[in-house]
Amino acid sequence: MIKLLLQGEGPTDCGAIEYGTGNFLEGPIPIYIRKVLSDCTMELLPREMRNRFKYQRSVRGLRGHGVRAFLLAVETIERNADVAVLYVDADKAPAADATEEHLCKKRYAALKEEIMEGFRRPQKAIQCVAIIPMKMIESWMMGDPAAFEKAFGKPVGKEKKKGKEKQNKNIFPSKPELEWGAKDDSDGNYPKHRLQRILTLYQKEACREVFCEIANHSDIETLCKSCPISFRDFCGQLRTLGTVHK
Repeated sequence: MIKLLLQGEGPTDCGAIEYGTGNFLEGPIPIYIRKVLSDCTMELLPREMRNRFKYQRSVRGLRGHGVRAFLLAVETIERNADVAVLYVDADKAPAADATEEHLCKKRYAALKEEIMEGFRRPQKAIQCVAIIPMKMIESWMMGDPAAFEKAFGKPVGKEKKKGKEKQNKNIFPSKPELEWGAKDDSDGNYPKHRLQRILTLYQKEACREVFCEIANHSDIETLCKSCPISFRDFCGQLRTLGTVHK
């Protein structure tokens, strides 16, 4: 049994800790993980577990998400867990608005190296996974169109855009990782807006529970094909873990 410590951005990616009970309310990421690694347990950590000022010298020189990765690595070692798993969105990073594949690949590689540098910093080596959707979790949500009908049934309406109804053909992006638009344009291709327009056809609102339904009905290989930059690498990291822990 592989024990993973997860840290994410919010409830719609890794999940949340239920107030009052302390129960782990899973987001879509643990569902994806379990589809690849069936023999594992997961624990979600709050975003800020440790006082980073205590580790000022240790984190010196780390860039961006490297500090969070280092702190998670320390926590993983002290809890005797097997794997540190850090989720970050790529949408707040420089060049996040890139829609050209080669630029997205370059940015993905840079973000992953930031995280891995932090994971490598402790004196004791650990196993780790960096989860970095291009551009955000909503991009992965749109990667398997068949999952929506499996989860919610037939769509009940037509997409409305700029005051007009349009047929539901091609409402899903063919390359979700490259999709982008203005955040303040609800009719544009900003992933959160585009996903919500799709969900509206199924009379659903974007939330943790809905994302989990989509993830539960999504096919891993389909997502690897539609999101080859980030989801395929995510799965590759997990499969390597599975091989190591056989």
